[in-house]
Amino acid sequence: MRTALLVALILPFLQGCGEKGRQNDQAVFDEGFQTYQVRGIIAQLPSDGPPPEDLKIHHEHIPDFIGKTGEVVRNSDGTPGMKSMVMPFPELGEGVSLEGLAPGDKVVFTLKVKWLESPSGERTPRWLVSALEPLPADAEISFENKLGPATPPENPTPEPAPADDGGP
Repeated sequence: MRTALLVALILPFLQGCGEKGRQNDQAVFDEGFQTYQVRGIIAQLPSDGPPPEDLKIHHEHIPDFIGKTGEVVRNSDGTPGMKSMVMPFPELGEGVSLEGLAPGDKVVFTLKVKWLESPSGERTPRWLVSALEPLPADAEISFENKLGPATPPENPTPEPAPADDGGP
């Protein structure tokens, strides 16, 4: 009986701290982040679980995505940026509503990415959907990953100089 009473008294306090901690935790996005306008299709809406599930969006290719080095990511196949993928979004910004949305709905969203550095120097990404709006059902969404210009060889062969034809 005592344990049940103790849990009943402490549980609301702990839940409140968790929510407050999560809101304060988003202050990391106040500065030093990249912002991308991205289009995609809702693949999964969040649930309380068990196990809890994140919002998942199949998003279009993000060709200008900046990686942990501070430069645009270039994939092993030459594709610049972040390829199209189904991506989990565990954090939603304040005021972002999923009300009225369902899997299969087309959306445009603002993605904030912050690269955090650990004491060992390892950089890891943290991302947040800071805005999300539905798109019309007939909006064009493309999951094509566009290759960038071919990577030049390390030691390119110079073009031969044009022959001098003795002209003016």
